[in-house]
Amino acid sequence: MIHVVGIGRRHRARHCGMRVGYEAPSESALFGDGRLYVHTGDRLHSVHHVLAFDWAAEPDGVAHRNVQADRQLAVDALSGKVNPLMKERISVKQMTILVMFTIVGDTIIFIPAQTAAIAKQDSLLSACLSLLLGLGIGWIIWRLSLLLENSSFFEFNRSLLGKWIGSCIFGCYLFYFLLTGAAVVRNIGNFLVTHIMPQTPIRALLFILLITIVWTMKHGLETIARSGELLFPLAAVLFVMLIAFLLPDFNWSNMMPVLGEGVSPVLFGGIVTSGVTYGELIVIVMILPLVKREKNKKRDFFLGIALGGVVLTTITGVSILVLGQYLTSKHIYPSYAMARKISIGHFLERMEVILAINWIITSFFKSVIYYYGFVTGLSQWVKVPDYRLLIFPCAFLIYGISFLLAPNVVYFNLIGFKYWPYWDMTMAVLLPLALLAIHAVKRKKRLPA
Repeated sequence: MIHVVGIGRRHRARHCGMRVGYEAPSESALFGDGRLYVHTGDRLHSVHHVLAFDWAAEPDGVAHRNVQADRQLAVDALSGKVNPLMKERISVKQMTILVMFTIVGDTIIFIPAQTAAIAKQDSLLSACLSLLLGLGIGWIIWRLSLLLENSSFFEFNRSLLGKWIGSCIFGCYLFYFLLTGAAVVRNIGNFLVTHIMPQTPIRALLFILLITIVWTMKHGLETIARSGELLFPLAAVLFVMLIAFLLPDFNWSNMMPVLGEGVSPVLFGGIVTSGVTYGELIVIVMILPLVKREKNKKRDFFLGIALGGVVLTTITGVSILVLGQYLTSKHIYPSYAMARKISIGHFLERMEVILAINWIITSFFKSVIYYYGFVTGLSQWVKVPDYRLLIFPCAFLIYGISFLLAPNVVYFNLIGFKYWPYWDMTMAVLLPLALLAIHAVKRKKRLPA
């Protein structure tokens, strides 16, 4: 018989299991903390790391899951037929860091310009409104992820909308993941060529970047999450240092007059910037089912959104205080231009490298997360059993598309400012709301009158 562990570790496995009514292979399988254990005699062996056996124990110690699905996964696990994607799991803390990196990403370097172009000296108010809207977008994504308890996002779309329509909708998301991932990679290359290494061909820089991304992807999601956990303290310290060094350059008159252009620019700026910042968080729906079930999972998900929003709101406000709304809106990368103004006692100068390192860290993880979402989704769409087989071919696809997006930096930023936020809002708000509404209607029809 299979014993399902509600919660517990290896030494508690025998004492917190329950019997479910179906037969298994000769050994007894014990599930706890996401690992599959096989009980043979007096020994307990850890066999696989399986996503589907992340059990949430109720007060009575009973774990409620889909028994039929669990049976098939148990047989597959005991026979060694487990999808590598299903083995990967990350902690809630790692999820929070990845959520924050996805929000901050490449937007920290250009979002002040986009906000200042619309809201002018009221950019800080617009950024605060954007944060509130971002929490609402996060709520939509969270509600959508709750429907993926026993299935992937691909399977959910097909079960909800049918084989053909569901596959087409998921294909739209794959196309979005592909283009957004390529755009992040291109943005990194544009910045490096413009400010850091102007004599280096952008094709060489992107090639080196994609080699790093491929190498990271080969090691799986767990390695990506642990790397983010390792680099997060460095990014946090560098960001605090940047703000502290800019304190002497604050000019509070740059924010006057408050609401000088009225309320409309603030509202419009908040809506537009929330799309390009928080809307791109939709890719996390591909990762949330792989997060361990812990008590504070929901709280920490929104904590990651809030922390990322605070970073972007702070960098927007500081850009206005240091550069003013005119220079902020005219610079392609205002955050970098702001960091170049650091001068403390004519000793600490040219500290813009602090922002550059921070931006490269967050942009790299955002590109990896989008690459992961695209590759894993594509593997399910074309029925490839191991997504790692697609990592290398997809790198060439992203490399080529990153150049096809725009012929130069000016045109690239024009697309990003004028059109991309509406695509983000469509994929992160309109389509998820439609999926939630369809699911609610179908669920209501299934309930007895």
